[in-house]
Amino acid sequence: MNWRKYIIKPFYFKNMDLVNYSLDKILKFASTHTKYYSKFGTDLNNYPILTKDIIRNNFEALKSDDLDKRKWFYNTSGGSTGEPVKFIQDMEFRNLQRIITYEEKGFSGYQFGDFMIKLWGNENEIFGKKNYKSIILDYLKNVKVLNTFNLDENKIRKYIKKMYKNPKLVVSYIQSIYQIAKYIKDNNLNAPKLNAIMTTAGTLYPTQKKLLQEVFNAKIYNRYGSREVGNIACNKEANSDELIVTKGVYLEVLEDGKITTNGTGELLVTSLINYAMPLIRYKVGDIATLKTENIQTITKLYGRDVDVFKTKDGKFIDGEYFSHLVYFMDWIYKYQFIQKEYDLIIVKIATKNPNQNDMKKIEDGIKKVIDCKVEFEIVDNIPQLESGKFRYTISEIK
Repeated sequence: MNWRKYIIKPFYFKNMDLVNYSLDKILKFASTHTKYYSKFGTDLNNYPILTKDIIRNNFEALKSDDLDKRKWFYNTSGGSTGEPVKFIQDMEFRNLQRIITYEEKGFSGYQFGDFMIKLWGNENEIFGKKNYKSIILDYLKNVKVLNTFNLDENKIRKYIKKMYKNPKLVVSYIQSIYQIAKYIKDNNLNAPKLNAIMTTAGTLYPTQKKLLQEVFNAKIYNRYGSREVGNIACNKEANSDELIVTKGVYLEVLEDGKITTNGTGELLVTSLINYAMPLIRYKVGDIATLKTENIQTITKLYGRDVDVFKTKDGKFIDGEYFSHLVYFMDWIYKYQFIQKEYDLIIVKIATKNPNQNDMKKIEDGIKKVIDCKVEFEIVDNIPQLESGKFRYTISEIK
């Protein structure tokens, strides 16, 4: 019997309900309880596009006026746009994200308490720290977390053995599970046959999906989101290219200078569940094709590129690791890590106020996983690609 489903789940999801959240409700709240949105009213058409620079320059005005009644905390994007920004969320938002995440996992047949493996990033493990609360919670949820920030041949072989224990679902950074699948194929190993794989933290390209299906004979799902607004969309059907938009957000795209809900352009996200700091028409930094009928779907996500760094002794360092090194460094407007050689990494930082202490932390963090020389370049701006994408990690190792 799955005792976790009946004993742990009721406490884990206690008093959580998405039914009462809507676009009308967040617009009414934002116009009433925040200084920044007070002049826009309850009509979304009156609202401007929100960018990272606007958040930085209007941080206090974007806060809700009832923060003293909320259990709130700071968070930071740091992620794949390469432009870190600090913002506020609260426990209401975090708890509702649990429901959304659970519903998305349920598309694969997973139920709370089923054995699940997470191929995830944990910089604390690299620095020798342990989060005992997370360890206990993972045990209660029957989740095995395997750190893939520093992925070498020995770890890959060890993780393959773990996957032979028949997890109901494997949730993984795209690059992590892809590197493992590629290693299995290149070395002609006997791969575990998995029930379902859910990828996240990047764009799942057709060639990657094809390899995962070929190697693991699994149903493939892709989950898309960001730290600023949480989960955005996920495949409801296995191996589908269509992403179903979650109940926690409302989407639009900026196409040829016009905002629409049907078309291709820069994705604008309105969070329906973050009342601590409402983010309305937030330009998340991705390009997508959006279709809005009875429900909203992303029919194509162009996304951004995340490169994997390599070491001389055959280790793979997931690009997501480097974004964690700049978390909460507000002086950084944009960054890019470039691996020029095995022993040379260039760190480009767009800023007007370099922080030498933080730069030393970044350098130390890089050298924890790669034996190399680190050079910093302080610049005014870092341009995106002609496609509109931005690569925050670039490996020039062939």
